[in-house]
Amino acid sequence: MSASFQMIVDHYETAVSLQERIVTRARQVGLATKSDDEFLEHLNAALERVRQTLAGADQRS
Repeated sequence: MSASFQMIVDHYETAVSLQERIVTRARQVGLATKSDDEFLEHLNAALERVRQTLAGADQRS
């Protein structure tokens, strides 16, 4: 796996983490919507696919 691809994944993981914190805070003050939760689910699903791809690439190396 290339270092640049890993860097992109790391940044994406950071973005997902920040989005989770935003949605959690919005929930706490009663501002979260169903679309916020759906968007967060979408981000987490995409992140999981990337992690699986990375795991597969690491096994092949």
